[in-house]
Amino acid sequence: MLLGGAALCAAAWASGSALPLPVPVSTSVSCEGRKASQLRAPKSSEADQKFNHDDFAIFSGRANPALAQEIADQLGVTPGRITIKGYADGEIGIQVHENVRGKDVYLVQPTCPPGVNDQLMELLLMVSTMRRASAMRITAVRHIQLRA
Repeated sequence: MLLGGAALCAAAWASGSALPLPVPVSTSVSCEGRKASQLRAPKSSEADQKFNHDDFAIFSGRANPALAQEIADQLGVTPGRITIKGYADGEIGIQVHENVRGKDVYLVQPTCPPGVNDQLMELLLMVSTMRRASAMRITAVRHIQLRA
C-alpha cells in the first residue's frame, strides 16, 4: 500500500501543503520537503495493479473538512462517514459509520490556531476510535501554513 500513501502525499501537497504525521500505530510515507512535482506518478498499468481504492479510507475532523474533500477529489474517492459531536461539558464523541477493519486510514485534521488544543485532542480521539475499529494503519495528515 506504499503507492496509495505516495499518491495521498502528492494530492495533499497539491491541495495545500499537508504533511503526514506518523502515529505510533502507523507506517506512513514521508513526503516532507518534497513538492507534488517531485513525487513519481505511477504508470497506468502499475497503478491498476497496486492502487486499490478499497484498501484505504480518508476521514476529516471538524477543523478543515474542505481540505479532506479536496484530497479525496484528487484521489477519486469519497471521504469516510464519521460523526464528531461536542457535548456541553467539553467531551467529544466520535462515531465511525463504515467498516475500516484492515484498511489504511488517513485522518485529515489541521492543528493550526485558534483552538490547537481542541483540534489535537479531537485528532487523538479519532486515532483511538480507528484503533478500536481495527484499522490496519492510521496516518494523520495535518495542514501547515507557510509564512512568506
